[in-house]
Amino acid sequence: MKKLVDDLDINTIRLPFSYQYVTQHDLTKMESFIRNAQQNGIFIILDYHRTWASHQGPTPEEGISMDDFINAWVFLLRRFEVFGNVIGVAIFNEIQSTDLPYTLQMHRRVILAIEQHFPGRFLFFAGCPNWGGNCSGMQALMDMRTWNRTYVEVHKYHFSGKSDQEDWDRSMPHEIPPERWFVGETGWKHDKPAQRQWAEGFITYLNDRNIDNVCAWTIAHSGDTDGWFHDDCETFDYDKAELLMRLWN
Repeated sequence: MKKLVDDLDINTIRLPFSYQYVTQHDLTKMESFIRNAQQNGIFIILDYHRTWASHQGPTPEEGISMDDFINAWVFLLRRFEVFGNVIGVAIFNEIQSTDLPYTLQMHRRVILAIEQHFPGRFLFFAGCPNWGGNCSGMQALMDMRTWNRTYVEVHKYHFSGKSDQEDWDRSMPHEIPPERWFVGETGWKHDKPAQRQWAEGFITYLNDRNIDNVCAWTIAHSGDTDGWFHDDCETFDYDKAELLMRLWN
């Protein structure tokens, strides 16, 4: 983890977990990871990535109730609230449908429930419908008292929509100010010229809109994007890093 800080100046990790992991394991490994991050000055955003370890479901309520979902969050946050570097609650990774009313209602309910237990403690990251790719209408959350601690989390890849400025303007409404945006996932394969070209265009777009809260997918390996490391798990993909530094520097 020290290498992430020393070589890439990383200051935050979005840490995925599943409901199944939280309810069936003792969380020792997760706590060790968070403690290591704290020792290296890295903040943690906890990311409810999926309910079941085997696959990514369409909503938080795949096989469990909304109360189960909220209780899992409260249990996890109670466990890790003592770690000052645990700053964020990424409520649900990707609503797969286009159901905006459900998405808004779900986020309001979860945020209010967590606030009752941990008032003022955490930042909230509200994911968008359509696999996180279409945030049209998410500005409705601006009336919440927690808005100054809430970010709208968008996910964008070369295969997300039309992948051009018209699509980005539509799916990332300008009513939401730059400081309230969080690109929770983006990525590309450095050895695919078309993907690299897409990434250059998207990062230029983010720069033009002064959006610089960005997490790149992923430290591990991904079939969609590869990762921060090459397949030896030791060598950084500095080609990717150089492009992202246009945002962070």
